[in-house]
Amino acid sequence: MATSSATQPTDRPPRWLWLLPGTIAALRALPWIATYASDPGAGSALLHVGYIPKDLLQYVAFARESAATGALFVADPFTTEPQDGRFALPLLALVGAVHALAGGALTTWLELARVPLLFAWFAALWRVLALFVAAPRERALACVLVAFSGGLEVLARPLGAALPVEARAELAQATWQMNGWTSFAAAYNPLWLAGGALALSLLALAWRTDGAAARTAAARGAALAAGLPALYLLHPYSAVALGAVLLAHLLVELARGDAARDVRTGLRAPAIAAGAAAGALAVAALAGWQRRDPVFATTAAAALGDQQLSPFWYPLVYGGLCVLALRGARDWVRGAHPLRFALLAWIGAAIWLHTSSLLNGYHFAAQLHVPLCILAAPAFARAWSDARALRPGALALCAATLAAPVLHTAESVVDARDGAHRVPAEYAAIADALAARPPGNALTGPRLGNVLPAFTPHRVYVGHHFLTPRYRERSEQVADWTTRDDDAARDALLALVRDARIRYAVLPTGRAAPGIATLAARAVHAQEIGRYTVLELACEACEGNARGEEEARGAGGE
Repeated sequence: MATSSATQPTDRPPRWLWLLPGTIAALRALPWIATYASDPGAGSALLHVGYIPKDLLQYVAFARESAATGALFVADPFTTEPQDGRFALPLLALVGAVHALAGGALTTWLELARVPLLFAWFAALWRVLALFVAAPRERALACVLVAFSGGLEVLARPLGAALPVEARAELAQATWQMNGWTSFAAAYNPLWLAGGALALSLLALAWRTDGAAARTAAARGAALAAGLPALYLLHPYSAVALGAVLLAHLLVELARGDAARDVRTGLRAPAIAAGAAAGALAVAALAGWQRRDPVFATTAAAALGDQQLSPFWYPLVYGGLCVLALRGARDWVRGAHPLRFALLAWIGAAIWLHTSSLLNGYHFAAQLHVPLCILAAPAFARAWSDARALRPGALALCAATLAAPVLHTAESVVDARDGAHRVPAEYAAIADALAARPPGNALTGPRLGNVLPAFTPHRVYVGHHFLTPRYRERSEQVADWTTRDDDAARDALLALVRDARIRYAVLPTGRAAPGIATLAARAVHAQEIGRYTVLELACEACEGNARGEEEARGAGGE
């Protein structure tokens, strides 16, 4: 029962529990498999990533950058601006290191990284659930709820055709599974899994309330002091979420003013509070150092924005879980669980973050699902028993709650075959042709620019919408200066090539004919690949490794 005392998070999970991450890994891999099994059709190719190519390709590009440099802190390959290289993504560095040692496709290693991360995430989840759900059976069922619960938004979205265009777009965007409303949906992203596993582990450390916890407060505080900056490097959004949860819990406890509570345990233990504060200060110092690089500062500022997600969508994206959470709330209100206020703080902080109009709240939707499942756990245990007794209402409730993974997987497979994974067939040939050339800066359109850094050693003038400073401005410049046939456009294009040290230009042969003609006089090599012209330009400043030039400029700046 959820109202019993918290236990030490040392119980071993039942062996069958490991079927949960294995099942999720298999289902989440199906869209990636579909990119190999599907026929892209004449004139097209499929990018071999499971989800959101425009974003997961940036992960591949950073992994490639780490593999090439062997460094933890690397440069942004989606811009040609001078930079010191202050992007740190340890998981992607590890993927790059495995690729460098074992070979194979980086996209494959990124996909395979999800498997061990899912098992690590569930191991951390079990430790957290042990704090809230004492009965092993209920705890195991809570894991099932976390693994598979979700809503029926996939079925509801087609009904949006009857809505006005603006409302239809809002429905599609707000209920998009890639927002990570549920743990299964969020499992598409290896960074979320890595950050979530560490964040859950740190919560388990901070919230232990057994006798051993009081004796190890200093060690737990030290672990928090080291864990918070590690979490920031691993996945900054998870670090923000964990900080918000811990702060919300501390404020709730201070507001309660419960003098009878043992101050040696929980966040009221001075050593634990001091460790969390030290970790937060370390994160602030590290972020401040990174922001001294102008490219990092520009991209970090893009995290600010008003793209929030509203609780209005809970009935659709959570479905039966909403019913179970409301039923479970009665148990928590009636009980006296020592961490009931921690759970309240967790839920409140998650809602506050994903509704934020300052921090682009959609980044934090994934933070709400686990505490909701904890709240719903006792009600789900009863519903599960009733469903096994073939009671129609409980059967319908469990089916509506646990159907989401099948619906999400089917939608993702269709999207992988027919959505943004489809690119012109020439992209693969262009990437192959440029992969063997010396590293340099490339001038392309933004869509191809988002692909090249994942498959070649080159940096691009414009590529990923988040990682290219002044993305819209640069995209318009490339389109304008390569298609206009006048002196102003020619002069602007030549100045761009000079200032950005462009070594390669890849332009559509017909539409960008004026730009190709302008650059042809500087080309040392030209190649037609389908509908594109690939030019290698004479560029004395481009000789040598572009990464070495960046390092030299960074050393000079420091």
